[in-house]
Amino acid sequence: MAAARRQFASRKDLFQTLRETVLDRLRHRLDADGRASLVCAGGSTPRMLYPKLSDAKIDWANVWVTVSDERLVPAHHDASNEKMVRLRLLQDRASEAQFVPLISTERHPRDAEQAVEAGLATMPQPFAVTLLGMGTDGHTASLFPGDPDLKRGLDPETEHNVKAVILKTPPADAPFPRITMTARALLNSDLVIVLIVGEDKRAVIDRAIAGEAVDEMPIRAILHQNRANVEVFWAP
Repeated sequence: MAAARRQFASRKDLFQTLRETVLDRLRHRLDADGRASLVCAGGSTPRMLYPKLSDAKIDWANVWVTVSDERLVPAHHDASNEKMVRLRLLQDRASEAQFVPLISTERHPRDAEQAVEAGLATMPQPFAVTLLGMGTDGHTASLFPGDPDLKRGLDPETEHNVKAVILKTPPADAPFPRITMTARALLNSDLVIVLIVGEDKRAVIDRAIAGEAVDEMPIRAILHQNRANVEVFWAP
């Protein structure tokens, strides 16, 4: 199924609609199952959404929250997605939510995979909403082009929900080993939302939609599939 594209005149309009969309999906799962899960993206754009959710009147005590990927740094480190989510989302009413980290006490990222898998298994699934960003290189979560182990993260038949990421040339602004959810895990969701802003990102998403090679642009594994509903939210 093709990803739906939702374009907004302003970022204010985008975030208002995005807030209501996320809350509607959480409420639907809470009404149906009594529990719901939310997968949060890191990055500068998604982080603007989270304070807008934290005061929502929903049953946060029965909502589980995790992140799509994590840098293997202490939870108090400024590069930690967990720290960002705790500070931006898990406040006010949302402080009652259950947070499931994507890090463990293992020293090597590959040794951490099993522990992180066990943590994710405690979350209600399918997820109500998975939020993703996208880089100008077409990466999403920590599924990067050029990762020598990328195939394992994109394999739709894999049994794994997470994988270690050790890049030969990591991003200069975050040169850390990582843990990422696999494409299969990210797509185990009622709705996947790819959140992007600006003309540069619109050009990248246009190119991603037009092509097929997932190793060149891993976001294509999210956009071109038949497992989950995907919506691309964009504003200038």
